[in-house]
Amino acid sequence: MKTKAGEHDYIEIAGVETEAVILDAYESEDAWHIQYFVPSLEYITQHYYYPKGVGDTSGIEELTGMPVECAGKRMSDFRWNYYPDDMSTQKNIVDKYLFNFDVCLRENMGLYFQSKTRGSGKTFLACCIGNEIIKRRGLNVKFVSIVEYIQAAREKAAQKYMDATVLIIDDFGAQDEKHDWVQELVFGLINGRYERRRMTIFTSNEPIAKCSNDDRIVSRVSRMATEIKLPEFSIRQQQTKQLQKKFWESLDA
Repeated sequence: MKTKAGEHDYIEIAGVETEAVILDAYESEDAWHIQYFVPSLEYITQHYYYPKGVGDTSGIEELTGMPVECAGKRMSDFRWNYYPDDMSTQKNIVDKYLFNFDVCLRENMGLYFQSKTRGSGKTFLACCIGNEIIKRRGLNVKFVSIVEYIQAAREKAAQKYMDATVLIIDDFGAQDEKHDWVQELVFGLINGRYERRRMTIFTSNEPIAKCSNDDRIVSRVSRMATEIKLPEFSIRQQQTKQLQKKFWESLDA
């Protein structure tokens, strides 16, 4: 990694390596903070945050709560071309979100990934975005499924999710709202983050309009996040078939 002003380097913008020039760089106790100018875009970035020992992703799942298989994964690890559909619209929104992250953070505009199909990439995509935010900005990003959040809230161990600068809520809409106290716990989280203007990224099997029986929750989520529909296609299932095919083919070698 280069750290001197004026040096040319390559940075990742929306999953693409792009040539940049270092404008400013300073070192803190545990990280480097580097600001770039991107000539091809005539754009000055925010300071990227590079933790020392950044290549080691061990423990990141404990820090953020992300699944182990998502540890350290970034947008360059997400394959839009795995889908059979044209994903240019969805990709464009995600690219704009990351490229204009400061604006989205200020305006409290998150993302809401929806698909009824398990393994469609919702969770992995949300985590790749979360890791990009960590690597670029060093912000406090947390991940929790809505069911895990409800349990943590009942045990009075959920304040970290309210305080997180960026919170990824997985499987939103899977909460059992037969009991009023469940609705109130979910509303408390969503309303608290809405009023404090804390960015939230959601994944869900349900569209925003059906993510809750509580109109208060639906209304706030619709203001906090842009809905992005992913195809009803299982990337996980496709990858499993490919791995099995490679395994059996290797036995013929």
